[in-house]
Amino acid sequence: MNRLYARLPIFAQNLTCGWAGRIRANQRFTPYFRNTLAEWEGSQLGPLEALREIQRTRLHRLVERCRRHVPAHRNLPPASDARDPQEALSRTLARIPPLDKQDYAARPQDFVARDIPGRRLRSGKTSGTTGTALPLWYTSETLAEEYARAGRTQRASTLLGIAAVSMAGALFIGVHASLTVSLWATPFVL
Repeated sequence: MNRLYARLPIFAQNLTCGWAGRIRANQRFTPYFRNTLAEWEGSQLGPLEALREIQRTRLHRLVERCRRHVPAHRNLPPASDARDPQEALSRTLARIPPLDKQDYAARPQDFVARDIPGRRLRSGKTSGTTGTALPLWYTSETLAEEYARAGRTQRASTLLGIAAVSMAGALFIGVHASLTVSLWATPFVL
């Protein structure tokens, strides 16, 4: 594929890049993405207790789903039933053991939820910057949620007057406004 691309005239390379970019944008910025982003942005300025209750509900749902459908997490302790949302969040998170990279690398398929039909799963891999690239699987919804998370975080930081920069998928919050970064040998003042 790369050899074919390299042989194309520049105008055809530009068309190819534009076409590939459009396909990517359609995959990432779906109606589900827009609805998720709107829902999350609608809740971000709510009362703190309401936000913690949302977090508790989502974490409880996630833990129970993992216990039922993810082989590697079948033995997770149940989510806390503490009445106070903050206490429930703290207790639940304290019960979840950290995931060791070697455990994941030894049996990555055991971390895939079995309630997702195989035809909906897309495969990918990590970048491998800390060692060997690891396989991963995701759905169009989880991809949209990742972009919604990044979009909401950037918009919220702007709303709150906090500098945030996103580069290569990494989000840096609280960047000092006079930080100078060199991208492609061109200095940019952030």
